[in-house]
Amino acid sequence: RQENKGPGAARNLGASQCSGQYIAFLDSDDVWFPWTLKTFAEAIRVQNEPDLVAAKLFEFCHERELESVKEEPLKVDIFQDYYSTSRMGYFVGACMMVLRKSVFEESGGFTNAPIYAEDCDLALRLGLVRRFVQILSPVTLGYRQHQTNARRNYPRIYRGTLNLIDSERAGRYPGGEARKTQRIRLVTLHTRPFSVACVTHSHHRFGWTLYGKTFCWHVRTLRWKYLIGFPLVALWHGIRIQRNAKKRFKPSNCS
Repeated sequence: RQENKGPGAARNLGASQCSGQYIAFLDSDDVWFPWTLKTFAEAIRVQNEPDLVAAKLFEFCHERELESVKEEPLKVDIFQDYYSTSRMGYFVGACMMVLRKSVFEESGGFTNAPIYAEDCDLALRLGLVRRFVQILSPVTLGYRQHQTNARRNYPRIYRGTLNLIDSERAGRYPGGEARKTQRIRLVTLHTRPFSVACVTHSHHRFGWTLYGKTFCWHVRTLRWKYLIGFPLVALWHGIRIQRNAKKRFKPSNCS
């Protein structure tokens, strides 16, 4: 057992105990299916042992929803590396990763900092490893949605998201200028939805900071819908908050 130092430290400790050629992660509240490991092994074998494989995700709230998930023939999407997926919108969370252990060790593993988005940071640091395979079918991971999911913890997610931005600016991710556009597409894939979630859940400072820090990147990648839409969404929710506040504190006419 390990005292709670954050998800990255716990996963690094688990990986250090593994003896196989590949590593896969599973959180205690998520689910693998009877065919999951068999599917991973088949994808690795058929695709000539890629360095990084991503699971097919199924989100659920109640166990009964898993009854709809069935085993299917293997279908995959294949790329030179993870950065090459930047236009596809593929997300690679920690429990979706199946990666070569030697590659994981060479990367330094997950950050030990007590922040979220540590899996996104690792995926970006693995952006140039040899061959990326995205499993399209069958579903191989059941991701449980509930009130205690990490996404509810806005301050820690905010710090993790800032870490992605700061790491890209500091040149911590590989590929140099030649792969910069691909990297910022992948970074902003995470910043966009979270910035919107912030302003719609009364964390306006977080949302506007992320919008400002990534503004030029969104111009570079021609994300006009977000650039125009975010301020409108933020303004609308700000007006709603003010109206609700006025209603709550409206003086009574009773004498």
